[in-house]
Amino acid sequence: MDVLAVPQVHPHLNSLTSSTALRQSAAARIVAISSSSSSSSSSSSLGRAPLSCTATRNLIRIRSAVTRQSTRRFRQYRPDLRRALRVSASQSDGDNTGSESHGTSAGVAVPAAPAATKDELVKYISGNAEVSVMVVVATDLVKEAQRRHGMAPTAIAALGRLLMGTLLLGAMKGPDESVQVTVNGRGPIGQVTAVSAQHGEVKGFAHNPLADPPLNSKGKMDVGGAVGKGVLSVIRTHPSWQSPYTGTVPLVSGEIAEDLANYLAESEQVNSALGLGVAVGKDGIVRAAGGFLVQVLPFCSDETLDQLEANVQSLGAMSDAVQRMDAAAIAHHLLQGLAPEAVIDPIVPAFGPCGLEDLKPRMLRAVESLGAEDVKKLIEERGSVEVRCEFCAETVDFKEEDLHDLLVEAGKE
Repeated sequence: MDVLAVPQVHPHLNSLTSSTALRQSAAARIVAISSSSSSSSSSSSLGRAPLSCTATRNLIRIRSAVTRQSTRRFRQYRPDLRRALRVSASQSDGDNTGSESHGTSAGVAVPAAPAATKDELVKYISGNAEVSVMVVVATDLVKEAQRRHGMAPTAIAALGRLLMGTLLLGAMKGPDESVQVTVNGRGPIGQVTAVSAQHGEVKGFAHNPLADPPLNSKGKMDVGGAVGKGVLSVIRTHPSWQSPYTGTVPLVSGEIAEDLANYLAESEQVNSALGLGVAVGKDGIVRAAGGFLVQVLPFCSDETLDQLEANVQSLGAMSDAVQRMDAAAIAHHLLQGLAPEAVIDPIVPAFGPCGLEDLKPRMLRAVESLGAEDVKKLIEERGSVEVRCEFCAETVDFKEEDLHDLLVEAGKE
């Protein structure tokens, strides 16, 4: 998975790093690296005054130069790590054979974990502040998505990966930022969309929830075949921005993880590795789901890259690892030998928000957009107006009394 690109800095998306920030504690550094932007200043978390436009432009040029140096060195000296990161994406295929894979991975023993790991998102940084890692275990979340949408094994593998990937992309930035990722391929599953909100909530849907092509040549679910060729689009929004940021890249493989890593490199200039896995049992029900996002930070040394390469290779398939380790254990494995430090308190991810108290006001606005006269005709013909949320698969019937004000308006026309 080639996740490198010549930087083209966007002011909303690239972190601003200075020598002063690099001398601060590891926790403070990762906050600055992962959460700052020119439109949402991190001055409050680092105790600095807001940057002027001129200072912002200067720091962006510095950041661009540093990233170019890091990118050239990464291309020239790290082919082994780049191959390992590609393997991490290709190994994230779900397993629908129902078999358990225990013992070792790439010759390295994987530590045992409790039989059932809880859904959790954690964020760690290496002690030298050269690598950051986010890990999510989302088994219950993906199970809920499958229950709501009644999805076939391959379809839920695709949606599950996108849900977790979108959640990780959202967690890279500040808590007020929301992210929507759309995979628009020409395969049988059609369009797949996920939206992450605040506090670890994410929801999504697939156009064809019953898409389930035959297994691929490796005996795994053929997510790439279900998605097909097409494009991946990301929309980031923030309350302080005048308009959202949108980035679109061609699909690389349709396997989701590699496509998201390619987006991060091409559109956000982030050197990253993504592993996303959904394991499905013989009964077609999700058994486990998890993912990780490794970000190589500026000034990363060759020694750190060597250790990271070994750790990524030894983790193996994410759909297997998540069945034996919880989120913190996976993060420690990826940062083994690099003195991992927790950056944030664990977040419990969830499918949503899907509560009717949240959905009804939005659905009512959708009904109002039809116009008073059309709503009156629907009430006369059917007795109610039915609205279904594509993301949550929740349906609400609006009766005549619920739409009284609209009907009164229609009577005046």
